[in-house]
Amino acid sequence: MLTNDGDLTKLITTAREHVPKVYHAKVKGTPTPEAIARLRKGISLGQHRTMQQRLNRSKPATAAMPGFEVTLYEGRNQQVRKMFDAVGHSVVKLRRVRIGSLTDEGIKPGKHRMLEPEEIKIFIKRAVSYRDKPDAAKSPSKSPHIGRVRRKTR
Repeated sequence: MLTNDGDLTKLITTAREHVPKVYHAKVKGTPTPEAIARLRKGISLGQHRTMQQRLNRSKPATAAMPGFEVTLYEGRNQQVRKMFDAVGHSVVKLRRVRIGSLTDEGIKPGKHRMLEPEEIKIFIKRAVSYRDKPDAAKSPSKSPHIGRVRRKTR
């Protein structure tokens, strides 16, 4: 997502806002059930401990490179890669497919589309509901939202 709205960016990236970010990852080797449990529970990455997250096998997966769908509620730099490295299974392919209610569905690699004002309103409303604060119903931004959903090329 590309935006010039600092409040919207803060809403998306701040861990305390609990906006889910969903990634599809392919990793080398097959993590043990214990390693997967560690990842789900949260692991120490240097000075920080990751929050609990959802981690499920995704399809299609091969024995040599299983796929996972990882849902994070925080967004530390290179977090998914570092998490899998910590359990001895490096990520070979990683793609963020959803932030809150916004997906990259229908966007071809290297392309983008402008978000509709209604999509931004729905995103903010849902993001605010993730944190369950009664006073959070006010709009998080006074500046105009300029948003694009973009799918990276590799």
